Amino acid sequence: MIGEIVRRVTGKSMGTFFKENVADKVGADFHIGLDPSNFNRVANLIPDPASASPLGLDMESITGRVFGSTNLPVGSVNSTGWRQAEIPAANGHGNAHSVVKAQTAMANHGSAFGVELLSLPGGERARKVQIESTDLVGRHRWLDILFSCPLRTGEKQLSRFFARSLGRFSGSTMVLLRAATNQQAY
Repeated sequence: MIGEIVRRVTGKSMGTFFKENVADKVGADFHIGLDPSNFNRVANLIPDPASASPLGLDMESITGRVFGSTNLPVGSVNSTGWRQAEIPAANGHGNAHSVVKAQTAMANHGSAFGVELLSLPGGERARKVQIESTDLVGRHRWLDILFSCPLRTGEKQLSRFFARSLGRFSGSTMVLLRAATNQQAY
């Protein structure tokens, strides 16, 4: 959905918009949709043959149906079509260094590597909690515009330090730590 909003407002695809307005500005070698000239730099994802279902879940349970709904055919994520697809929530290509570069502004009041990507009010608005609830899977969490944070009993006071996390299919997770005197992305 966000890709279509960006296209209607800017006339550019999400991958192009991100490249021009974030990645190029901070020197992040991160791509939403990958050009074929970079395919040789990407490893194939290999599924676990021992798992009959994603994450070994009971596919009749609510949890299994939620997390298994994106069960893709083996090899599809390694295909040319998938790698070139500009799917903002599921198809970013980069290494750990590029993820840090692309996300640092969210941890650093809108600025990263000498470049202001968001105004201070814009950065604060992006980090403002939009919803807090318990879903049908039983996870209690809050979500802002980009990230989610699981909350368990007694963790509410920790949320100001362990601020945001973003998990991915490939097993990668991006975490932002924000405290009054220390902003980190890794």
